[in-house]
Amino acid sequence: MQDGLRIAVRSNHNSERGFTLLEVTIAFTLMMIVGLAATALFLYANNYNSGAGERALSIAVAKQQLEQVRNVSLTDALLTIPSGSTSTTATSTVSNGGKSYTVTRTVELLAACTGCDAAKKITITVTPQDKTPIWGASPVTVVTLRSAITPGPYMK
Repeated sequence: MQDGLRIAVRSNHNSERGFTLLEVTIAFTLMMIVGLAATALFLYANNYNSGAGERALSIAVAKQQLEQVRNVSLTDALLTIPSGSTSTTATSTVSNGGKSYTVTRTVELLAACTGCDAAKKITITVTPQDKTPIWGASPVTVVTLRSAITPGPYMK
């Protein structure tokens, strides 16, 4: 009876075979391919996220500059255009979130009001000085129109 038990145990051990070296190699190769694809996707997402953050900071700087322009009167020195000219441009450097931005503000007299300060077009362009990532370093431009409160020809 003991011999029969030993034979049964031996046959169970012989039927339990492990993975072959070829199966393990194929499994590791597939896992490596999936892992590399996931890593590439992670790096792309990380780059995209940092560019989006850069763009959001640029938009925040543009909004701050626009609010400064909105809070001054139309005859303020910030919006003054030299006589004999139809536009003026000023450039400055602003920091936000530990990054530097070049801000270009252009003030133009509208053609409908030549010779007066009643209507102006103000363009603010914010360009990040750090050029990484390249698509996140594209300039942000906001445009606003300002006019003085003056009665039109219908009020005469």
